[in-house]
Amino acid sequence: MSLSLAKFWVNATVGESAARNDALRLLDQAAAEGCVATLIAGPRLVKNGKCFLARWDGRGLVVRELSKTQQQDWSIEPRSLFRQLKPVGLPQAKFSSEPLVSLTVSHVQRADEHDGWTPLSGTCVVENTAAHSVILNVALRAEYFRPDLHRQVTHTWYARDDLHSCSAMLQFQFSPLLSDNNPHIYPGTLVVFFQLFTAEDWSKPVGCRRISNVADTIIRLR
Repeated sequence: MSLSLAKFWVNATVGESAARNDALRLLDQAAAEGCVATLIAGPRLVKNGKCFLARWDGRGLVVRELSKTQQQDWSIEPRSLFRQLKPVGLPQAKFSSEPLVSLTVSHVQRADEHDGWTPLSGTCVVENTAAHSVILNVALRAEYFRPDLHRQVTHTWYARDDLHSCSAMLQFQFSPLLSDNNPHIYPGTLVVFFQLFTAEDWSKPVGCRRISNVADTIIRLR
């Protein structure tokens, strides 16, 4: 999704002019610096009175409505605008010049009461529009988000099989979110952003490319 379409969403959604201008400036800055822009607009700033999380990575826009419980969990004030710029994950990864693979998260085990000391497991659906081509060395990357998480937390799962068909189910299992080196993340709502990558050689990595849209889901860390 181009910058102009991301700006169209902001203009159509955010009703308060100062907040809208701040959001537009963040998108411009993200485009200029090659960063990921994340916004959370409180319900008093939004035309329909709802609260939205939006994430733009230079090509795709992910938008999720936040419930009142999730707003309270993240201490989102009604007239607040959360803004964040972060470096692109795997900055060496280029966007694929071919049509993107469609990625959808269909199931995450125990999403409502996830124990961060156990692996994050689930299923995603992959739709390959260029069904005649085989996609080699596929990896699924997960990035965890909440507004008070001040460092980038990502995990990567490497598929054992290549993608041959136009539609496939991937059963992923990521390493536990918590570990002895990363023992604490605030309990409660976490958004997980997923994206598919491929590379000629993951040990370098060489020829790394993003090949899908960003899909998202919500888990609740107990």
